Amino acid sequence: MPIFAKIQGKTLYADNDDDEELPDINLDITHTKVFLGRADAYPADESLGPHMGTCHSKSVSRRHLTISWDPDRDQWQLYVDSKNGVVVDTKFWEKGKTVDLFHKSAIKFGPCACYFVLPGGEGEPVIAASTVAAPPPPPPPPPVAVPPPLFVPPPPEPTSVVVQSGGETKPAGPTYAELVALAFAAPELGRPEGVETKEIREWILGSVPEWGNATAAQKKLLAGGIQGVLSRGAEYVKAESAGRKNRWLR
Repeated sequence: MPIFAKIQGKTLYADNDDDEELPDINLDITHTKVFLGRADAYPADESLGPHMGTCHSKSVSRRHLTISWDPDRDQWQLYVDSKNGVVVDTKFWEKGKTVDLFHKSAIKFGPCACYFVLPGGEGEPVIAASTVAAPPPPPPPPPVAVPPPLFVPPPPEPTSVVVQSGGETKPAGPTYAELVALAFAAPELGRPEGVETKEIREWILGSVPEWGNATAAQKKLLAGGIQGVLSRGAEYVKAESAGRKNRWLR
């Protein structure tokens, strides 16, 4: 199962009657819709998406907020479910409000302070490619009769794909940063009003051979990678837009 993003942070204090430790928050977002809340048993409801517990604080609702992917806008967003509200990037949002999330958006609710982290390292996957290092060579034998050293296997040959968590794959070839740069250099996307992330993704799927037969999971990974590059790259800026769809300029 692919990891599309992460929630990373800390529990700052305890405000309940239990003498509990203050756990770190490190959650993998492996679905396009999840909800975060108090770390208690919660009735299963597939329509709500997976429940991800954070802490046992009474100020955290059982269902405090929902994080979901908007495929029409190629955009992660947060919906406030709790009457206690959520602070995103220092701004308070009350129940029923929706706010866009970007790489390293700061999220605070109750005693939980964390970041929304998109694919890292120049737009590459959150979980790096799986590699197996060759074992170190055996020490030189002492000057006495000893059995010959065991055979040391060579390092594994590089594969043609990058392996994601759970076996999902990113096609070999350009990095996400290089793919975005190629899209902006395409004449058909050189518009003064800016380009939507969805248009960048569709151009890559139709123009870059390695992505021509991408699976649904790979397309989601690509969309997250594109947004990660645009959010953290100093050379890209968000254009002024009257609607809700984000447009970007280089």
